[in-house]
Amino acid sequence: MVGWLLLSAAFVAGGIFMVSAGQEVGWLAIAFFGLGVVVFGLQLLPNCSDVRVGPDGFTVRSLFRSHSCRWTDIGAFKVAR
Repeated sequence: MVGWLLLSAAFVAGGIFMVSAGQEVGWLAIAFFGLGVVVFGLQLLPNCSDVRVGPDGFTVRSLFRSHSCRWTDIGAFKVAR
């Protein structure tokens, strides 16, 4: 996540450079990658994203939203490529 955050921040800096050079399309880069900075920054907060496994099933959390699956609802797990 840190890598994606830094990459998005670099593109925001590039957009700022483009706007300062008179290229209006830089605003699009600032808006799009600025949103990426916010999302990847949120992902780094504690308890934002995780997987919890328990005797009844598992819970996946991403951006503070959770989704739970009970073991009785799961058919099987296997290795895939």
